[in-house]
Amino acid sequence: MPPKSSYPHGHYLRYGAGCRCDLCRRANRERAAADLERRKETPFEAIPHGVKGYNHYGCRCDRCRKANSERVANEAARRSSSRDIPHGVDGFNNYNCRCDICREGKRAESADYIRRAQAESLPGAKKRGQEWTGPELELAARKDLTAKQVAAMVGRTVSGVRNVRSRFSKEPQLRALAGISDPED
Repeated sequence: MPPKSSYPHGHYLRYGAGCRCDLCRRANRERAAADLERRKETPFEAIPHGVKGYNHYGCRCDRCRKANSERVANEAARRSSSRDIPHGVDGFNNYNCRCDICREGKRAESADYIRRAQAESLPGAKKRGQEWTGPELELAARKDLTAKQVAAMVGRTVSGVRNVRSRFSKEPQLRALAGISDPED
């Protein structure tokens, strides 16, 4: 087998070699999603229950959930006892560090994600700048859908969906149009 770095960009093995360009990240995400879907079709009896069942097969039985909770607690204890915390996004996400460097790293990562999501949603945003209809607001109010999913369904941008969702808590008429009974929903 050739070295992973010899694969072209856009191949999951190139991602495995350390490349984090958009093409390689997308290829790795797609491969991981396909693997998870394939593993979810595994019969319940054939799943290796425990942490592996939770993480790799999506099993949420009591045994898998308990094993994963213990793994998370052990990881948290290990990280909190570590003296050499890597600062930046990793420190924020994995070590619960909230120093200025870690906060700024997380803020920059979030802003980059929003910029990419917005750029991806622009081509399909045919209703950009138009008033939101009741059915569109009902979809935007659904908590089981991500902003990306709603944007694709209603022909809006991701930022548009995020903005209208933030308006739900401030505008009672908008909540009523969306079918939300109270601001807590």
